[in-house]
Amino acid sequence: MDASDFSRLAESIAEFIESRSRLSVGPVHCPPIASKKHITFITVAILIWTPFFLKKLIDGNTVLQDKNIWMAGAIFVSGAMFNIIRKMPMFLLDKNDLSKLAFQLAVMAMWK
Repeated sequence: MDASDFSRLAESIAEFIESRSRLSVGPVHCPPIASKKHITFITVAILIWTPFFLKKLIDGNTVLQDKNIWMAGAIFVSGAMFNIIRKMPMFLLDKNDLSKLAFQLAVMAMWK
């Protein structure tokens, strides 16, 4: 089997069986991801949720307007960039027990 066939796994398995055994597998039935009931429920939920979201957006109380979220993201990105630039390993062997790994955090690596 070709490794790129995982996106359509059932069809590729059927083709593989047909090519190796000369047996006819028949059509492969693939149901849709979401049924009509699921789509209806999601649509109704979005319509009910929209006014509450708009009120929070106008008041400025959304997740994207929270300064603590932005500060945490900035610290994470700066620590990750520090590790990428300096090519720091994500883990090392533990000096006390060589069968264990010692993981390093990006923020702790900046203060060493």
